Amino acid sequence: MPLFNYMCIKCKIIVEKFQHKPTDEVKIECKCGGKEFVRTIGKVSHKITYDSKGTYNNRIKPEVERINKNIASGKDKDFLDITGD
Repeated sequence: MPLFNYMCIKCKIIVEKFQHKPTDEVKIECKCGGKEFVRTIGKVSHKITYDSKGTYNNRIKPEVERINKNIASGKDKDFLDITGD
């Protein structure tokens, strides 16, 4: 069930509410007694990690070395057209 954030117009406090659909009617009451709210965009809680050094060392570098070796031995002549040599 998605979590939606609502900001109380009276005191500007953010209240979180679970809803099945964003169009469902919601009954919220703030601690300050306010009953008027505006839906806000919640913060993203996903963490993205990317190990560029590991990707380079484990995937890219071996492929580059293999391609360069094949070009030097005359096996991959198609790559010569890409690099312009």
